[in-house]
Amino acid sequence: MTPAERQRQWRAKQKQDPEKYAEIKRKQAKRYQARKLNKTNVQNTTSACHTGMEIEVKNNRGLK
Repeated sequence: MTPAERQRQWRAKQKQDPEKYAEIKRKQAKRYQARKLNKTNVQNTTSACHTGMEIEVKNNRGLK
């Protein structure tokens, strides 16, 4: 049995119980939303973070 067939059987087995299936879908949606909120665009934030850090360091040096 291939892994794809096993996965299909497992999903079919999960769908047989509507309450459990609804709970699984809720958990997946919650996990997806959490991941979606924590995502950042690395290309944009990296340069912005470095620029911001340099500005803060320069300002702190100027104030001291």
